[in-house]
Amino acid sequence: MDKNKMFNRYGYGTDHVYYEEFGGSNDRSHCFVGYVKCKLVNTQRGPLLIPDLIFLDQKNKYFKWIQPLTFFPSELSLSKQNIQCSITLDISCKKTIEIKFTNKDFIKFFKDHSEFYQCEIYGPENLLDYVTGIGYFVNKLDPYLRLYHHTSAEAKKSILKHGYFDDSKGNFAGTKELEKIGYLYLTCLDTIINEADLNQIAMSKKKFILLQSDDKINKRKLHVLYRQTKQLEETIVIQVSVEAISPHHIHRHLDDGVFYSICTPFIFRVGVRPGTGIGFREKRLINKNIRTADYIVVGDGTSAEGLVAPYDEENTDYIYKIEKIKEAGYSNSLVYLIEY
Repeated sequence: MDKNKMFNRYGYGTDHVYYEEFGGSNDRSHCFVGYVKCKLVNTQRGPLLIPDLIFLDQKNKYFKWIQPLTFFPSELSLSKQNIQCSITLDISCKKTIEIKFTNKDFIKFFKDHSEFYQCEIYGPENLLDYVTGIGYFVNKLDPYLRLYHHTSAEAKKSILKHGYFDDSKGNFAGTKELEKIGYLYLTCLDTIINEADLNQIAMSKKKFILLQSDDKINKRKLHVLYRQTKQLEETIVIQVSVEAISPHHIHRHLDDGVFYSICTPFIFRVGVRPGTGIGFREKRLINKNIRTADYIVVGDGTSAEGLVAPYDEENTDYIYKIEKIKEAGYSNSLVYLIEY
């Protein structure tokens, strides 16, 4: 059995099985210094601090990054010197890590209303084996991620010739057209070679995927975009600013306490005005035409309606606004949370 520590799966040859369980390995014996990108969302149960991405192992301008798969609500404490924040989260292959930072670790705001902090990352000694991908910093700590667009040979030839991607009108499931925004769909998966890979990016040759509720009994069949792997045999590598990536939607779970899971964590979307597309130059996406969403969907993992909500993003009541901390006059989210 081959374990792929980057992409949360194991397999034999070209057969892939993605882990459905999270956590279980709670080794936090080693401390790494890095950064966290996070955002604050106001839900009906109060403000929620969401860890978007974790960056570590910086060497000159290059770094490695981790996509969280689940996370627990943040824990705050107040001392005479600062406001301390701790977030426990699960990453690939059932590893659990913890990040810690303070209000004094705040570095800057991003244009998508998220924030950038230096942080300490507590995990196993071999944590770097579980990174999701690589990237590099531009200017002063502006992170770019290496992502992939999988397509057909004919489409790849046209895209490279024109230096331009058409945007998609499809929602996450690919079954309804969005009215307010178009998306370029990317992924951190470097190849798509079987049905399990397709399911990770909300596609299927069966035309549906199964969603599991928290009770482990009820399953919901979700219709998704029909694709075969032969339609995605060609790959375009693209470098994308984290400011351009639209926020992931999430599910709220009530399984031995409250925690949140990232919906389709291996899909990365870049939003634009519908029908305008987006260009690139020297493998770097051009940020000129970017439109970022100012909300996320927080689906209820205990109900069929809540499971589907993130995939049907413009037709759900589970929509919550991202807090614009800077515009509200606060120096960062930790200060906001303490005053809240």
